[in-house]
Amino acid sequence: MDTLSCGPGAFYKGIGPAWLREGAEKSMRLGLYDPIKLIVGAVADASPLRKFAAGAIAGAIGALVGNPFDLIKVRMMANKNGKGEGAGEIITDIYKNQGIFGFYTGFQTSVIKAMIKNAT
Repeated sequence: MDTLSCGPGAFYKGIGPAWLREGAEKSMRLGLYDPIKLIVGAVADASPLRKFAAGAIAGAIGALVGNPFDLIKVRMMANKNGKGEGAGEIITDIYKNQGIFGFYTGFQTSVIKAMIKNAT
């Protein structure tokens, strides 16, 4: 049994993909917000609905970019066999068994959550 399967080390299972998800998702949300505000017309005197829409769209795109990393993180955290399956093995398994769209399993929940969180 390795140190990541139990004890304090278990808290760090999937930390690499978690950092990648945070970086990818947050940078997309923050970087796209201003251009999307211009597209939807959310200027200074615009209605709150337009500003809400701009935030929601930026959040949705960020969640789509971050979802593959989130999926890899969850798979690494859920591994209980003590082998410590790495990110490379998980990526290969997902792609081999589900194709490229396998990386977007469960994206609906992530997108809805990100839209609400970013818009508010």
